[in-house]
Amino acid sequence: MTKIIQKYDYRYALGRFVSNIVMRLYHRKIWVSGVENIPKDTPVVFGPNHQNALIDALAVIYAVPGQPVFLARADIFQKGFLRWAFRGMKILPVYRIRDGKESLANNDDVFNEAKGVLVDKKFLALFPEAVHNPLRRLLPLKKGIPRIVFLTEADYNFSLGTVVVPVGIYYSDTDRFDETLQIQFGKPVEVAQFKELFSTNPQKAHIALRDAMAEGMRPLMIDIKDKQHYQMYECLRYLYNKKMRQRLNLKTNNQPDKFIADKAIIKMVEENTAENDQLLELINQKTTRITNVLKEHDIEPRYFFPAVRKITTPLRILSSVLMMPFFLYGGGNHIFPIVAGIFAAKKIPDPQFISSVKFGIGLFLTPLFYLLQFFIFQAIFHNWIWSLIYVATLPLAFLLFKYTRRFYKTTLILRKSTCFKRKYPDQSNELGTLSQEIKSMLDKMSF
Repeated sequence: MTKIIQKYDYRYALGRFVSNIVMRLYHRKIWVSGVENIPKDTPVVFGPNHQNALIDALAVIYAVPGQPVFLARADIFQKGFLRWAFRGMKILPVYRIRDGKESLANNDDVFNEAKGVLVDKKFLALFPEAVHNPLRRLLPLKKGIPRIVFLTEADYNFSLGTVVVPVGIYYSDTDRFDETLQIQFGKPVEVAQFKELFSTNPQKAHIALRDAMAEGMRPLMIDIKDKQHYQMYECLRYLYNKKMRQRLNLKTNNQPDKFIADKAIIKMVEENTAENDQLLELINQKTTRITNVLKEHDIEPRYFFPAVRKITTPLRILSSVLMMPFFLYGGGNHIFPIVAGIFAAKKIPDPQFISSVKFGIGLFLTPLFYLLQFFIFQAIFHNWIWSLIYVATLPLAFLLFKYTRRFYKTTLILRKSTCFKRKYPDQSNELGTLSQEIKSMLDKMSF
């Protein structure tokens, strides 16, 4: 008999402990806010946006207490080992029409298990967009959450008190290691408020709940609704973020303040160009030119406007030499997981799975590599205490590698930007002029 999935599982607790450590090591910094919005002693369904495959689920697990049960698309459960592993991680498969019409009947058993989670007042989570989305935009929500919560509440005359908590997940870059992660929890949406509507028109109740979920998610994520001008807004986020933080009197360069400024920029441009197509196209032309020139020279917009201190070249060279031993020691002691992750990432056709694959390899291979290093160290020095001390210092060695790697990466970015300005002064001056013109137009906008 299958173990009841919502029951406390020590394997899950151990996996969560290890996963959370790796999450902190993998990301530059993790910001969590709105946890106070998660009710206690009531059934809770989390509805996060979905940008980064498996890491999105691990982000929710990182930020919430307890052992949330996830529902995920069934095609990742195709192999027997994966079915066993995902079951241990409290992930249930949801079947879609693309999995075969005959497989849809399996959802009845899955939804019954999900109902059991809510009846026991545990945490359930599924991605309402149903697919991961690389763009910073909320996709139309599917019917998974409404179907489960209404089925459950209807069986108990809407007395359980189930709520849906919107979740916003933001990555400074979904594909790369050592990037910022921000997790925000919104105000809970009470399912009971739709009781009367559900009794008269279940379909309208489903739609109403989906709309309420979407309205709760949008403030928690970067939602660029204008598909035609998507790249324009992306460029403006990097170009004008510092200036917007000044206008909003935000004091820090931290991710939460950057997020607030990004939201304000998008809203400001949307409102001020809603009835001014000429202004919108003028801004779009200028940002498109900036983006095209930078792309021609393999420079990303966010690196052309870096929020870093431009240290003099001699000082950077000296610092690089002094930091090299830390870089080599930290990287050398993690060379196998690092190389394995890089190699595997090249085989992944879908970029949105790259980070998840790298993370997964690090999660499973790093402890094994640490164990191997322990025995190698012990075989050489024959001292259990020093062998344990050596292994205990390895996470710190990885942090040193990560920080020194960031320094070298920033140096290369600044060097590339400097070389561009020196080799192509006309284009550099053009971009400077375009940037100032755009900032001048945005400065005149009300927000």
